Amino acid sequence: MKKPYTTQGREARRELEKTRRDEVAQRSLRGESQAEIAAVLDISQPSVHRIIKRAREEAEAAIQNGDDNEALLELARRPEAHRTARYGWIVFIQAEKGGLVWIGFADDVWRKLSFLQQYSPVKLRIRAVGPATSSIARNYIPKFAKFKEYGEWHQPSKSILHVMNELTPQDYPR
Repeated sequence: MKKPYTTQGREARRELEKTRRDEVAQRSLRGESQAEIAAVLDISQPSVHRIIKRAREEAEAAIQNGDDNEALLELARRPEAHRTARYGWIVFIQAEKGGLVWIGFADDVWRKLSFLQQYSPVKLRIRAVGPATSSIARNYIPKFAKFKEYGEWHQPSKSILHVMNELTPQDYPR
């Protein structure tokens, strides 16, 4: 026999989820970024992304069924919601005496160096840094794929060294 409070609990959770989904959709329509919505509502950014995607799908289905609610039309017309690009640094880290080069994105360059140093048997140093967004940093992945050894570690090549030399000292976060 089912306990009555279990069903009531499920219904309450569903209602809370619907309220939260509606609030996320409304904030998205007002132009707030997914990161801003996640911070205000204290939920993860991937959850915000999924909620907005689901709301768009529901809006498109409602429109196909003849609903002409203005908010639904606006939500369906909006371009696909994307996560906002993070601003930070494209970083090239290498052992002091040469070897593989770590290429990646970091919000905090010194924290990234410290993190990598914990797991490295050799002393690492920052070889080059340049301002970038997370999406720009992702563009380097296919460029250097043929030099990839493990994870984000690459064999130093002429093309990698060329990019490292292009980054100017004034871009360096101290």
